[in-house]
Amino acid sequence: MTAFLDGMEQARRAGRNLHDIVSVASFFVSRVDTEVDTRLDKIGTDEAAALHGKAAIANAQLAYQRYEQVIATGRWQALQATGARPQRPFWASTSTKDPAYSDTGYVVELVAPGVVITMPQATLRAVADHAVIPAASVRDHYAGA
Repeated sequence: MTAFLDGMEQARRAGRNLHDIVSVASFFVSRVDTEVDTRLDKIGTDEAAALHGKAAIANAQLAYQRYEQVIATGRWQALQATGARPQRPFWASTSTKDPAYSDTGYVVELVAPGVVITMPQATLRAVADHAVIPAASVRDHYAGA
């Protein structure tokens, strides 16, 4: 996100119209759990097993928290005042790879203002069919992440 701010400031100095610049910061969600779960399996303890399927959402929650911190800074607000749009978090790889996990879990857990979510058609259908979007948002889980 710092690189985005640096680039926007450079574009402003060069006279660019900041409103024309659009950017996302991509986070590949399920791939984090796939890798971390494999490592947890190698540890082989009950404590490690209890952490299965938790790393990806926690990682994305922390990324979103950082996003909110950045857009609250004076540095960002100065750019926004000249027409800049924020770099939005982009959740990719939101289909679950482990059949033990909810087929809508990543999407449901990561609903938040300003994010972009991409999902394969099967996940989209599952969300439309049976997902329940909680009243709580990603923001409500920062402490646990």
